[in-house]
Amino acid sequence: MHADATADAKPVSPPPRAAAGRIDVAVFHGLDGLRALAEDWRAIDEASGVYARFEVFEAFAAHLLDAPDRLTLLRCADAAGALAILPCVPATGRLLPFGPVQATALAPHLHMGWGDFPLAVRADPRAVALALARSPHGGGLLWWRRVPVGGAAHRIAQAWPYPASLRPASPRNGLDTTLDGEALAAAWSKNLRTSLQKSRKRLTADGPWRIVTASAGPEAAQAFGAFLHLEASGWKGSSGTGSAIALDPRLTAFYRRLLEAGRPGLRCEIALLEAGGRPAAAQFAMIDGQCRHVLKIAYDESLSRYSPGQVLLEEMLKRACADPALSITSLVTDMPWHQAWRPIPEPCAEVIIFRDRWRRLAFRAYESALPALWAAREAWRRRSSAGAPPHPRPFFHRHRP
Repeated sequence: MHADATADAKPVSPPPRAAAGRIDVAVFHGLDGLRALAEDWRAIDEASGVYARFEVFEAFAAHLLDAPDRLTLLRCADAAGALAILPCVPATGRLLPFGPVQATALAPHLHMGWGDFPLAVRADPRAVALALARSPHGGGLLWWRRVPVGGAAHRIAQAWPYPASLRPASPRNGLDTTLDGEALAAAWSKNLRTSLQKSRKRLTADGPWRIVTASAGPEAAQAFGAFLHLEASGWKGSSGTGSAIALDPRLTAFYRRLLEAGRPGLRCEIALLEAGGRPAAAQFAMIDGQCRHVLKIAYDESLSRYSPGQVLLEEMLKRACADPALSITSLVTDMPWHQAWRPIPEPCAEVIIFRDRWRRLAFRAYESALPALWAAREAWRRRSSAGAPPHPRPFFHRHRP
């Protein structure tokens, strides 16, 4: 299932010299192979989402990937150059009806909000999908857990030469900052607006407070340290869940690398709300073109009466509304607390592609039967809870071993 483990920067086959209209697939391995593709990747990732940008994926591969030498990359190219670069990361999981399976994923890590890969604007998704389907590399199961609908991975899956399974996944919530700040705030819940007003009054009454931002140089490094300290001081710290970034050297290196990396149109920014001369809340964000992605947030729980995290988010949204270069603020995930801000959900999908014909047919049969099985199960539950005899039992109860 897994691709050969090698860190050779050279492709397994010579770089493609394709005839006009023909797409060839070359295979690269490991971090050296990834870095050998940097120029091609950057040339075609302008239309990609933030997690498909070279700098973000390279930081992931360098610091969060357990076995970077097992990373495989498939470069699709025609005579004019690169068309797509598909990362294939070995992953495992449970997939009914097969149980434990081995697959290749895009970026399987909690701190990579979703998966995608670069696809040239000029590329024909059908031709690229056909080239990838014909390639013997990449494993027998492609399992992309959460990809943006309309993104490269989703379009390639839709164009795959045989049916792929496309299931709904949790959306990415975003806020439209092309609106005037007051118009955006008018859509928020009444409870949120009231809470923000009270928090601002408390902050102002107890002393001066301000918002500072940093994106480069010593100021950014200092702000990053303040962000790490805030996040580790609360429920994510060592006395809580232990999930704070500062407690994991690999996560710390990942975010530091994002902060230090950058190029035109792509940069990180740390925003701090300072109250009483000390940081009260922080955001770690990445600005990618016209979108500001809020990757991580933190606040001082001892100052929770001020709701500093909410006040900071409000301030940064107002600044984004006033900035003509920014059109959307992405919250990356779909969390319950988002709903008070009335975000616009951007749909995501889970993609499952079996390259083995028999497993593909078995999986399609299972998916086709699943709605009827769930309906029978719910009908049986309702009948049982009403006190009626549960017979006749659904098929999967009558025929279980």
